[in-house]
Amino acid sequence: MSSADTPKTIELYGFAVMTEALAFGPITPGMLVEPADDRVRPDATAAGTAAPSFAVENGMTGGGIDDDYQEGDPVLIKTFAPGSRVYALAAAGADAIAKNAGTLAPAGDDEIAVARAVEALDNSGGATPARIRVVVIPAQRTAAV
Repeated sequence: MSSADTPKTIELYGFAVMTEALAFGPITPGMLVEPADDRVRPDATAAGTAAPSFAVENGMTGGGIDDDYQEGDPVLIKTFAPGSRVYALAAAGADAIAKNAGTLAPAGDDEIAVARAVEALDNSGGATPARIRVVVIPAQRTAAV
């Protein structure tokens, strides 16, 4: 497969601000992340606000998108502007995500979306997270409160 079919980087297009924080547990590039006690962890706060902050690969040390960060590793994080495209991770067992309609939200939160799918994905039978191309949108509610 070519890189057009399987990207080799998390940031596909757009503008982002990069920061760095120590990992609070294992983190895979492409995960939506959140701050946790001066560290960063996979986003797991349901029903809260979320920023389109994703862990990206550490290309400066030869790391790729499949090279996980471990507890205590410095994690490169990019917070993307709306319209940016990201090669993100959808959760293991995620229901079908429709092209241009499905949304990416923090784990366990079906009310706040930070990105919209630009391709279809059905990972409902998957035991591991799956990659999907998304476009960052302004955080918004997708369900009634």
